[in-house]
Amino acid sequence: MPFSELPQEIVDNIIDELHNDPVALAQCSLVNRSFFPCSRKHLFASIHIHPGRYVHRINIGNVYPLFLDLLEGSSSIAPLVISLRVSDLAGLVIGRRAAGETAPFGDIAARLPNVKHLTVDSKDDDGMPWHYIPIARILGLKTLIIGDKLRSLTLNKLGMDWSFVVVIAQSSALKELKMEDMTIDEGNYPSAALAALTVSKPQLEVLVLRMHALRYRHALLWDQSSFESFVEGLVGAPGFESYTWADVTHLQRLEFYEFASSEMHHDAMQKLLVHAKELKEFIWHKGDDAEPFIVAHIPTTTIVDITLG
Repeated sequence: MPFSELPQEIVDNIIDELHNDPVALAQCSLVNRSFFPCSRKHLFASIHIHPGRYVHRINIGNVYPLFLDLLEGSSSIAPLVISLRVSDLAGLVIGRRAAGETAPFGDIAARLPNVKHLTVDSKDDDGMPWHYIPIARILGLKTLIIGDKLRSLTLNKLGMDWSFVVVIAQSSALKELKMEDMTIDEGNYPSAALAALTVSKPQLEVLVLRMHALRYRHALLWDQSSFESFVEGLVGAPGFESYTWADVTHLQRLEFYEFASSEMHHDAMQKLLVHAKELKEFIWHKGDDAEPFIVAHIPTTTIVDITLG
């Protein structure tokens, strides 16, 4: 039977099996018209913008205008983008681009109406957090995060100020938050800004935290006070519930990485676990004193799976 006579449902099922093979998908898109829509859907479902990854000495801003041109040239592509990863965004934002060149990330974000999974990362050569990202002042990120579309957000190897929690608090559909190798700049917790919000705050189901409690290049990364404030913003102190930025009552999975031992960390984690009444899975990586803490503080009757790494 010629391909042209195959039922469209069978064609789509075949192409669905190739969703992780961009080379095969590109080839399928050229077979005939019946192969094109499904092939293109998978080709553009996940986009990774990574300036300068493959070309030596490339102008770091060049990839953004190219991607924007692609979206403007074919309006049917933008709605297909479901997952977006932006790497080295800080380099574009804080001036590593050529003089006079614009940063079109805001225009790109405005044209992507269906992004449900967003990853923002920035990797220095030695793998440590390096670039500072003022999320609240980057229009493109606010456009993607705020609203009722985004389901998962991953922030990796970034430095931020406390205004980022005000942005996340306005992402009402967010279910999964991963913060890995992060540092929060010194400053005041934005209680007034959070209390003024009238939107529904996200109800998290998955929370992954990988924060380094150590010093790097004379900067303290994720100190104990920052962690305490971060958790207080999730559980809310008595009488200050309006200052929270997310709801962890329905949390299903909680994962910690590489926390240094301290009573403050333990106290904050205990508060978080008490509020996560539906928690089913708790994972603690590289916690030398995790087992005594588990025995003393975690309500194991409600948790199905406990893993100590």
